[in-house]
Amino acid sequence: ENEEECVKHCRDTELCVSLTFRESDQRCYLKSKRGGSSGPTIDAGHKSMNMECDNSAVTNLNCLRKGLNFPGNDLRNLVVENEEECVKHCRDTELCVSLTFRESDQRCYLRSKRGGSIGPTITAGHNSMNMECDNSAVTNLNCLRQGFNFPGNDLRNLIVENEEECVKHCRDTELCVSLTFRESDQRCYLRSKRGGSSGPTIDAGHKSMNMECDNSAITNLDCLRKGFDFPGNELRNLIVENEEECVRHCRDTELCVSLTFRESDHRCFLRSKRGGSSGPTINAGLKSMNMECDNSAVTNLDCLRKGFNFPGNDLRNLVVENEEECVKHCRDTELCVSLTFRESDHRCFLRSKRGGSNSQVDLSCSEEDTKFHGQDIRSIILDNLEACVNACRDTQDCLAVEFDDTNFRCYLKRSEFEWWEFQSKVGSTSLNINC
Repeated sequence: ENEEECVKHCRDTELCVSLTFRESDQRCYLKSKRGGSSGPTIDAGHKSMNMECDNSAVTNLNCLRKGLNFPGNDLRNLVVENEEECVKHCRDTELCVSLTFRESDQRCYLRSKRGGSIGPTITAGHNSMNMECDNSAVTNLNCLRQGFNFPGNDLRNLIVENEEECVKHCRDTELCVSLTFRESDQRCYLRSKRGGSSGPTIDAGHKSMNMECDNSAITNLDCLRKGFDFPGNELRNLIVENEEECVRHCRDTELCVSLTFRESDHRCFLRSKRGGSSGPTINAGLKSMNMECDNSAVTNLDCLRKGFNFPGNDLRNLVVENEEECVKHCRDTELCVSLTFRESDHRCFLRSKRGGSNSQVDLSCSEEDTKFHGQDIRSIILDNLEACVNACRDTQDCLAVEFDDTNFRCYLKRSEFEWWEFQSKVGSTSLNINC
């Protein structure tokens, strides 16, 4: 009948948050998004509303950036009277977080991303704003690294007055987390990754910073492993004064989790994997560390299986003093979950597939005089069914076992078996590990 009845129908509909009433035929359109799919259009004979709206005075025009465009991520554009009306349309549109007002034709562009798709451009006659902004004083210039560039992952670049203005543009840009200011032409580069794509480079006349940084004292040099390299997974390398400066560059680089410092030329290698690509190598004159490490006492030697090898899936091997040192190298290596220590030459093999469990073995699910046919990983000679189950626990893909009492052979299986898959075999006992 009228707009009031349309509102009542919206009230009765769970997902309804907005509506349009068409006067020509009194048709009521119920909608599941504030402002419809992408915001309002000018359409005579139609009346639209959100079930909840903000009609308060516009008080955020201090967020307006005159002479700047926030291009991209357009939702809708329409002609309005002024910037205030443009703000009100943005309020009414669910995904709208920023806008641009073009003075020449008073066209209002509603946008779904702070700063548009990738940040501001200098465009005369355009005024842009985010619906929420930070106009506070710039207080994070202590994050500025003089003489360094953070290359790569560029969003936008534009000429600015100084570093402070560059920081303000980064604030206004949704994905911006770091920046570089080039002194020669006062060009500001906004970037989407801390430290740029792969970390800092030494570059005179450039100043770079992350919007958030850690300038606290370095307290993790106890993670430094002297005489070891963590080769591979290199992000960046550069000459530094000492290990502390190397750590600071790693802090500034988004993917950096480990590093190597070469004493001969003070070169710092930033790396994206704990322990490098595959773990440590012995290398005099090098010092390596993970940014986070475990230097606690080794307490898991009860997982050691004496007289057994866990062959395959090797990451790295190196000579060590004893099993404890081998465990510590495994701790330092990202993919290491098991190891083998060879007594004859004290060689430590780091491996990427797991081993070790000492919990009580539950044999209540075992099926006597049965066998599981096929799906073998390997077979080994062991004392009893309990030892066979422990060997399965120590094997990455093992889900079931068969133990032959006649010859003490343990078969490790990569698949669980259903009851109809059991086959009769006197002297064999089978069981699913997770029964």
